[in-house]
Amino acid sequence: MDRRAPFFLVFAAIGFALVPAADADHRWVAVAVGCAFIVLAGLTALDSWSRHR
Repeated sequence: MDRRAPFFLVFAAIGFALVPAADADHRWVAVAVGCAFIVLAGLTALDSWSRHR
């Protein structure tokens, strides 16, 4: 696996860690960022897997 997927997972964790610190009206932004980075991590892992097949 390349280094992109772990990079995205670290930033997803940071995004989810910011949820309690965010204002109540803007918590969805931190959740959306975390979810987006998880999707990116999954897609890059699939890309890496398909290139090595």
